[in-house]
Amino acid sequence: MAVRYNLEGKAGTSEPFAITWKDAGAPVDVTGATVLMQMRADPEVAGDPDFSVSTEDVDGITVGGSNGVVTIPVNLAGMTPGQYQFDVIITLPAGDPTCLVYGTYDVLRLVSQP
Repeated sequence: MAVRYNLEGKAGTSEPFAITWKDAGAPVDVTGATVLMQMRADPEVAGDPDFSVSTEDVDGITVGGSNGVVTIPVNLAGMTPGQYQFDVIITLPAGDPTCLVYGTYDVLRLVSQP
């Protein structure tokens, strides 16, 4: 069952976060899983997402193995402040794609200006 998260981060920064996938209280072994996270201002509009990262990317999503931990590096450089919809899809080696988490991601304007 997917879990709803409402996240926020500052435009122009890196905001990594980690998720521990559990089933009946026990971590799910994510060894060899592929993971994709995408953000879109309007999920109904086709085309490239506003943000995308996966386990296939250099410096992308990492999976922790039997501890169930998935670490997602969210780089908000170049993101326009606003509210985005996101989801994280995980596919275990012998399984179907599963939505791990979904929700809104508020990208906020930096207060400090370099």
